[in-house]
Amino acid sequence: MNKFINAIVNNGRIASLLIALLVVAGLGAISSLPRMEDPHITNRFATVVTQYPGASANRVEALVSEPLENELRRLEEVKLIQSTSRPGFSVLQLELKDTVTNTVPVWSRARDLINDIQYQLPLEAQNSVLDDQLGYANTLILGLTWQGASQSDITIINRYAKALENKLRNLNGTDFAQLYGQPNEEILVALDTDKLTQLALTPSQIANALSKPIVKLPRVVLIMRISVH
Repeated sequence: MNKFINAIVNNGRIASLLIALLVVAGLGAISSLPRMEDPHITNRFATVVTQYPGASANRVEALVSEPLENELRRLEEVKLIQSTSRPGFSVLQLELKDTVTNTVPVWSRARDLINDIQYQLPLEAQNSVLDDQLGYANTLILGLTWQGASQSDITIINRYAKALENKLRNLNGTDFAQLYGQPNEEILVALDTDKLTQLALTPSQIANALSKPIVKLPRVVLIMRISVH
């Protein structure tokens, strides 16, 4: 070993050749290594959020959290399920086993199980959503606000937000774009009282008929407008 080191030190050509080989090998290794500034991490965590407006925490626990938790335990890949029940909300946190390498089909089956049990939940709580987009190293969050002295128009803001979502989704390198905080739409029905009197109908009868999947009413003049709140 000492003779080899002495030969390199005493022979400049060998030393230069060795250094050149090391530099070329290093550059080749750097160019071949997969490098990502923000690597996509395999996501083993997901959240199931259910809204149950007006319900107490105990009612949410008994009617929403427990049925969902029992149903999701059918997944063999699930390592841990933790539920949190609050007034009006149910949150379930799921963690998969370390042996799971392909999480996409697992989350797909989880969504199927959630959809299967929705009919067993109270009508107001049949809105469970599973969010598995939690494994990203970098996420850009944008917020739109109303500028100006006039009163804010949430309909216009929502329209621009959807347009921005579509543009961001089409950008190269964008995996997904999701819109939060969309306003709910409300349908206001105004009844012609003269027509109701002629047909011997009451507003409660009209409301009950409209709440059914298939509406069959006598010909009543309705003035409808949609407002966003």
